[in-house]
Amino acid sequence: MSALGQAALPQSHALIRSALRRRHGLSVVRLVTHLATTSLVFLALITLVWIVSWTFHFMHSVYPFPDEAFRLLDRLEMLLIYADVVMSGIVLLDGVWNYVVEVIRGDS
Repeated sequence: MSALGQAALPQSHALIRSALRRRHGLSVVRLVTHLATTSLVFLALITLVWIVSWTFHFMHSVYPFPDEAFRLLDRLEMLLIYADVVMSGIVLLDGVWNYVVEVIRGDS
């Protein structure tokens, strides 16, 4: 990269930041906040599922469950994981959709 290119790079970043602040600042803040909140909810739910799974497997190691009960609880564990992923994905896509709509309409 030449010296001219390096000097122009900080100016272009400042120009982009200025345009974002004027046009999409509030929308960007809303999107980032939404993504952070979605991530925290996903982590909380997956942690809860992990604790339930760990407890289930610990109990099974101490006192083995019948095969049918073990399969049922194992399926329930997988359903909880899938439900967490689906719910978080829907919430994430909703936030992105709202961001795109705000940017297109210019509601920021």
